[in-house]
Amino acid sequence: MKIHHLNCGTMCPWGCHWLPQLSTVPMVCHCWLIETKTHLILVDTGFGTSDLKNPTQLGPSARLFGWDRNPQQTALAQITRLGFKATDVREIVLTHLDLDHAGGIADFPEAIIHLLEPELSAAQPRRGLMNKIRYRPAHFSHNPKWQVHPVATGEAWMGFQGVREVKTWPPELLLAPLIGHTAGHLGVIAKASNEKWLFHVGDSYYSRDELDSKRSLSLGYRYLRLTAHHNRSMALQNQQRLSQLVHTQTPIELCSSHDLRELAAHAPTPNL
Repeated sequence: MKIHHLNCGTMCPWGCHWLPQLSTVPMVCHCWLIETKTHLILVDTGFGTSDLKNPTQLGPSARLFGWDRNPQQTALAQITRLGFKATDVREIVLTHLDLDHAGGIADFPEAIIHLLEPELSAAQPRRGLMNKIRYRPAHFSHNPKWQVHPVATGEAWMGFQGVREVKTWPPELLLAPLIGHTAGHLGVIAKASNEKWLFHVGDSYYSRDELDSKRSLSLGYRYLRLTAHHNRSMALQNQQRLSQLVHTQTPIELCSSHDLRELAAHAPTPNL
């Protein structure tokens, strides 16, 4: 099993050009493209081609987060450059349905979309202001082929509960509930060809510095840490468990969605 690390959207939050204290580096949309023996599996999609054609469908967030509308950063464009076709992507795993994670699912209309049941339940009615901002109906208007997974079914794994296999996947590819950032936030665990475990933790944290209590965070990350989580208490509990993985020398490497340094560790020339 081979994992390609893609940047499917670069963001420089509004105001950073004038106030570097908000964020010192751009944010990326770190997605995985997994090659199995039979097909491709995409973990998150970043922004999609429909977002480029009609950015207003994203609402105010696209302008607020300073999304760089680069057509070469879409998952579809990068997969094509790697020599694959859109139809080779038969399955997509979404850590959650936020607009900067699910924007590209319509570029792969035949793919099965894996997600947790509470996430779809939150995204479809879009109750409350935060859900109206984060979940964009245009991304789901093509009637995706949802494959919904319950939260409770699974086993314990490295301190995390509900970790499960998917029947059609290689055994070294697992789903791990990480509820907190959203109602159905999800992580993906994979063992790459070099035998190292990788853990895509989505938006469990925005900056790796959040896992180190001795490091100070920029104003922008502190603001997101306070406001962006559906359940802040649960999100911080996940961060504590992830911090333990990092600081106990466990042979697991974390990949969050937006930390440029983590992406650069796997893609030395990230597509910015």
